[in-house]
Amino acid sequence: MMNFDDMRVNSNLLKNDKGTSIVTRNTILNIINDFNSMIRFNEESVMKLQRLLEHYPLTKKVEVFKHKPADEIIATVNHVFDTDCRLKTRHRRVTDARHCVCSLLRTYTDLSHKEIGEYLSTFADHTTVISSVKKCQSLLQVDEVFKNKYNQCKEIIEGRLKIKS
Repeated sequence: MMNFDDMRVNSNLLKNDKGTSIVTRNTILNIINDFNSMIRFNEESVMKLQRLLEHYPLTKKVEVFKHKPADEIIATVNHVFDTDCRLKTRHRRVTDARHCVCSLLRTYTDLSHKEIGEYLSTFADHTTVISSVKKCQSLLQVDEVFKNKYNQCKEIIEGRLKIKS
């Protein structure tokens, strides 16, 4: 059993004779106070954002997210490519899925390049979507694996959406 004579105080930490630190009650209370003030700050920030958002009407961007054929296309491509095309990464599997989604959304929906970018929420602007559609077309020419997956997605989408090519 250790007593206080065996310990020395060093900046809110008690240390025993072996050098092991023991946190004091005051340190724990200080940490709790810090967390409480951070929580209050975050709650205030959230309330300010909510008040700010109340003054802005819903935009077309919100309406785009309720596009059922687009959801079907994205779900199909994610399943075939075994990934999530909305991830912000440059891994080949994800970028190939993203190129495929952009091309299929342009083919099977009436969404503009800008709306596709907003819908996927990984693109900065419409030019990236245009580039992605072009990249898909070039991959279809040179990459057999990509072409097979693209055609598989296309068949599934045409079956689900009752579309004739």
